[in-house]
Amino acid sequence: MKKIKLLLLVCSLVLLNIAVSAQTRTITGTVVDSKTGEPVSGASIKLLSSKIGASADEKGSFKIQIPANRSKVVLSISSVGYATIEVTPREDNVVVRLSMGDKQLNDVVVVGYGTAKKATLTGAVASIKSKEITEAPVTNVTNGLAGRLPGLVAVTSSGEPGEDGTTLRIRGSNTFNDNSVLVVIDGVPDRSLERINPYSIESISVLKDASAAIYGSRAANGVILVTTKRGKTGKPELTFNGNYGYNQPTKIPKMADAPLYATALNEIAYYNNPSGGLNQTYTDAQIQKFKDGISIVY
Repeated sequence: MKKIKLLLLVCSLVLLNIAVSAQTRTITGTVVDSKTGEPVSGASIKLLSSKIGASADEKGSFKIQIPANRSKVVLSISSVGYATIEVTPREDNVVVRLSMGDKQLNDVVVVGYGTAKKATLTGAVASIKSKEITEAPVTNVTNGLAGRLPGLVAVTSSGEPGEDGTTLRIRGSNTFNDNSVLVVIDGVPDRSLERINPYSIESISVLKDASAAIYGSRAANGVILVTTKRGKTGKPELTFNGNYGYNQPTKIPKMADAPLYATALNEIAYYNNPSGGLNQTYTDAQIQKFKDGISIVY
């Protein structure tokens, strides 16, 4: 009887595997470098418009299960340093060739003496574009730079409206005196970032080494170059966006009244000098006047 049950269980598992296989389609492939032909390990393979994905092994090989009822199969293949491509496999075994993503290398970066391409840039320059600046809903540009530029340290010491500016440091504090960075907006030095409209900025570059030497000793703590947007020929464009915010304390402490405050000051004076005799700040008569609401004239 036990042998019959075991045989039925094995048959059930086999039939289940056959049924699952009939509902899915397995696509295998290899991801290689388009120039060298070397396998690209760790590449991500994802079926578009779904949560189905896989990754390539150290030999660039991958295997992904696709629903059999899927009418259109489009795979998105990506890897660090390579441009993402989309492939529609016609067979169940494909070879995917990835090309190096050199788009960012053609970006133009503003430096102290003009502009340069990222591909030919040798100095320590970090840059951020207008789109990245306006992603954070902040009215103060300095608050939106935190964590977006390598080597730039941003410290916000207050949330008070009008006093919420962020202190910017490039590679920490380098002198015993003023460690403020030099801010240059459209070629004009000693400007402020706090009240410039984020949507009027084209790009921001941070110069951290000899790239800032053109500004002399004022560049000792680094330079932040801001380039604003320029007018262009065409139809006028009107852009509107708005946001609001408010600050409130999480808890308002219960304050001491005048008699209690005066009594506390007397106790502090006594504990500071218990052997000093009459060292009270307020007399009992003055404290009683506080209780009665009578002003004390000194």
